[in-house]
Amino acid sequence: MFQILHGCGVAVNQEIPWLRPWLLRYPLTDGGLNCDFGAKVGSLVPTTTALEAILHCPPRPFTEPELNFMARAANYL
Repeated sequence: MFQILHGCGVAVNQEIPWLRPWLLRYPLTDGGLNCDFGAKVGSLVPTTTALEAILHCPPRPFTEPELNFMARAANYL
């Protein structure tokens, strides 16, 4: 959703400010994300798309939670 809205010109970080923190809240213990409720391990597609969404940041330094999320997701991938 983040990439689609961003591609359509929506300022996602301003219009949907809860989206980025929501993504940062749900990595699994392996660092990946999974769309299946109750999954214990990450999946390639949701992890990659969430990582891409976090990388679409405004021109500012990444926050510590963002850096942690990206490091864990990259390690998972």
